[in-house]
Amino acid sequence: MNHAHPTTLTLTRYLRFRLGRTTGEQLTNALFRPFLAPTFAEFWWHWNPVFGYFLCVWVYRPLRRFVRRDMAIAATFVGCGLLHGAIAIGLAAIGGRPPLATLAILWFAILGIVVALTDRYHFTLTRVAVWFRPLFHVGLIVGCYRLAEWLASG
Repeated sequence: MNHAHPTTLTLTRYLRFRLGRTTGEQLTNALFRPFLAPTFAEFWWHWNPVFGYFLCVWVYRPLRRFVRRDMAIAATFVGCGLLHGAIAIGLAAIGGRPPLATLAILWFAILGIVVALTDRYHFTLTRVAVWFRPLFHVGLIVGCYRLAEWLASG
């Protein structure tokens, strides 16, 4: 994967690099590119580029200076889970379900472990039909969620 370094680009230039220049390119790259990615790590690389930009700049790159790539990936997902957990706590304060915070943190931690492992061991879908990739990615996401639900339920 040829990834630009977010620390050297403004958010606007980074989004143009990630999504393209025209509206058609941007829609195609935002909606389809993640699901057609040949790896689970690349799925997440393409998913939500705005949030990805800030996670890369403020979490992944600083961590990467001190730990291995797979550990930085997993820790970045835990950081993402903590942020989603904080949002869940805020929603709980206005009438939501407090256990959502624990679920969010667990889910993203599990996702991070799966992304780190599939990246570390170079698991790829390049030899399977392209139509199968979205099923695989969604299946992994749902499977990680179900595992997090089971773990959160005690």
